[in-house]
Amino acid sequence: MRKVDLIYLAAGRGSRLGELTTEKPKCFVNIFGKSLIEYFLRLKNHPLVGDVNVVAGYKHECFDVYQGVNLLNNANWANTNMVHSLRIALENDSSAKPLLIVYSDIFLNPLEWDKIIEEVAKNKYIFCPSYANWKKLWSRRMENPLNDLESFRLKDGFLIEIGGEVKEMVEIEGQFMGVLGVPANRKAVFKDALDDYLLTKEDATSTTDFLQFLIKKKEKIKVIQYGGVWFEVDSQTDVEVYQSLFQTHPTDIYELIESKKLKFFSRR
Repeated sequence: MRKVDLIYLAAGRGSRLGELTTEKPKCFVNIFGKSLIEYFLRLKNHPLVGDVNVVAGYKHECFDVYQGVNLLNNANWANTNMVHSLRIALENDSSAKPLLIVYSDIFLNPLEWDKIIEEVAKNKYIFCPSYANWKKLWSRRMENPLNDLESFRLKDGFLIEIGGEVKEMVEIEGQFMGVLGVPANRKAVFKDALDDYLLTKEDATSTTDFLQFLIKKKEKIKVIQYGGVWFEVDSQTDVEVYQSLFQTHPTDIYELIESKKLKFFSRR
């Protein structure tokens, strides 16, 4: 099975995290003894992982401590977003290997990374995992989840709509997890589409909007349902919520996962 290159989109500050990102980017926020980026970089030693590419921006010098990664810089991070950081990564990519694109503000059960990396390595479609427990998690994170949630509709296991405003929960069949896989055979199409998107969309705002652009271009996006431990750290409230959910403060959240005490994240 071929190796997979990683792209870690970490250029933003994470202004909603307030003082937690005054001196460091959001992926350096500490969750149970380690930063989000430290958890992610454990993947460097995965047997199916090739190059690890990190797109930095805000406080980019913080990333200099990490060895064994290709560090790229979105110097215009304050006026751009994830899509522009992704383009920088793709412009520097000359490999024939598949890609796994990851937001820097998420945590995922390490056992699930194995499944996702293997899926990228063997899959022939662009794909994104969908978080099955989205309703329970968003209801805990915010008073009115519909203010933050986006449309996510499926047909026969493929994405047909994403990123739109929603008024009712029935318009949502999952949620984008900040993880996107691009197989080797779709890389050229993916890169060309991103260039077209940035040329034609003056208000290019998000990865989900770009995925909707791909859907309109008849590109198939396969969806994988995921129901384990996943969360995004988008605000100070999020940090407080996760602390309360886990009830303890282990030095390594992996230990808590392995103890099977995270009942909140189990499917019911």
